[in-house]
Amino acid sequence: MADLENKEDEALMELYIKGELVAFKELYSRYSTRIYGFLIRRLTGRHRTQAMDLFQLTWLKLHESRSRFDRTKKFSAWIFTIALNSLRDLVGRKQLEVESDQLENQSSALDSEEMMIQREQWASLQDSLDKISSQQREIFLLCDWEGFSSKEVAEMVKISEGNARQILMRARKNLKTLAEASS
Repeated sequence: MADLENKEDEALMELYIKGELVAFKELYSRYSTRIYGFLIRRLTGRHRTQAMDLFQLTWLKLHESRSRFDRTKKFSAWIFTIALNSLRDLVGRKQLEVESDQLENQSSALDSEEMMIQREQWASLQDSLDKISSQQREIFLLCDWEGFSSKEVAEMVKISEGNARQILMRARKNLKTLAEASS
């Protein structure tokens, strides 16, 4: 199974479905930091210890539902949907207040200067994000922070693509208004 690094995520998932554990290891290597960062940014400091539980639950759910992977969809959107649903399950069950807390490492490839810039960007966004609706915050973070398209986000949160674009537009407008008011 040499040359897995050059395979697309969806091809790796196909191999994993067929029982190739090295394909899973490659997917884990590609996504573990991003998934953990995605989860931890949505939990307040006092609930951060649950990020690792959610992280492990996400990978467990991926394993358990691997046979239901839709080969026509992007793997990245699928695993982030699993992570988002795990987070929602916890929030609903424990009635946690989910908010964006601080930037964690998204990639081991980020150098310290780039990380500092992202931390500053995150800190400036944090107060404004708390002032918009949770739906706007979620869609904004998925599109503008995690890099998913409005179509992918619509599938993840189970709304129409047009509605996702409209909510994203409102979120950006509200954030811009809040940024202008604070300067």
